[in-house]
Amino acid sequence: SFVQVLYLGLPGSNSDAPRKGDVFFLSGVAVLRSLRAAELAGPSAELSRTYSLFANLVALFRRQSLATYYAAQGRAVAEEVGDRHALFCALTLGQLPAFIRGGWLEAAPALEQALTLGAEMRNVHDCLIYDGVLAYISFNQGRLEEALGRFRSILTRAQRDDYLVPQLWSMISMGEVAFRQGRLDDAIAAANECLELANRTNTVDQNSRFQAHGLLASAWLRKEGLERARRHIDLAAAAAESGARLSYSPQFGFVGVAEVLFALWDHGGDQAEPAMIRLRRWLRVLRVMAFCRPILEPWDLLFRAEWNRRHGRPRVALRRLRQAMKAADRMGLTHESALARAEFGRLRSSRLRLESPDSG
Repeated sequence: SFVQVLYLGLPGSNSDAPRKGDVFFLSGVAVLRSLRAAELAGPSAELSRTYSLFANLVALFRRQSLATYYAAQGRAVAEEVGDRHALFCALTLGQLPAFIRGGWLEAAPALEQALTLGAEMRNVHDCLIYDGVLAYISFNQGRLEEALGRFRSILTRAQRDDYLVPQLWSMISMGEVAFRQGRLDDAIAAANECLELANRTNTVDQNSRFQAHGLLASAWLRKEGLERARRHIDLAAAAAESGARLSYSPQFGFVGVAEVLFALWDHGGDQAEPAMIRLRRWLRVLRVMAFCRPILEPWDLLFRAEWNRRHGRPRVALRRLRQAMKAADRMGLTHESALARAEFGRLRSSRLRLESPDSG
């Protein structure tokens, strides 16, 4: 399946999932060879799908103009040869580079068209998957009730037709909405339900586990403190290592682990230094992933700001927060934008008080 390559983290079906984390690696050289061979053979459905795949490969290296070009080529070739399956691929897989850089106006209409086409072809499983991508567009733009309605609909249909991965992803996504709405008990319940289903079915999917354990880490940290929250960071990190770090919705996984490690650092004692060392490594991973997945960039900058603040570099921290605001605004990430502005205001006010002649 073309969706199961390049660490994309989107499974093609329940039956042909790869053995480790719904993810396996296809080298850039192999993709290039496939692309060259397909081009030599002339316009075909295979060439269209290869273009869509190659768009995702170059997007990993932030070659956005090239990604847009190859996504458009994939769609054009599919329309030229009249292959509906290739067109569905171009309208879904081919649009993921736009999704990961916050190109909502570009991605959403194509995904809507794909869902109509997929329904005509009775491609139920993939329609559920990409309906979830549309729901995440609403989620990322702060339209939480709209996102929640989509996720609920996906869950209902996935349960009716017994598609496991869409069930898992919609469950945890509903938990993420609940968390953003301040409903911590509902968020915890949704994450636990997701993990129970994942464990009961012994699924290889790691994306839902990464999101669920990250969400539980953040939620329990706020509800009861470190003791229950810290149980989830090793499990989240293991899922990330299995491929989930490069999924298209890994924010809660990264955030939950980072928040708990910052809290362990704050806690002091024997845990402080190991937590700081581990946090440094985790933030390095996040920085690399934010390069590959620009949608993570505001979180990378927010945590780098906090790291610099704690190391006595407030000017650097403020610069990172300005960058976070700019990145979030560019991509229409309303929650991240508001958070960066709040942190910027707090840090700036704190600096002004310290620098005031009357402060002493």
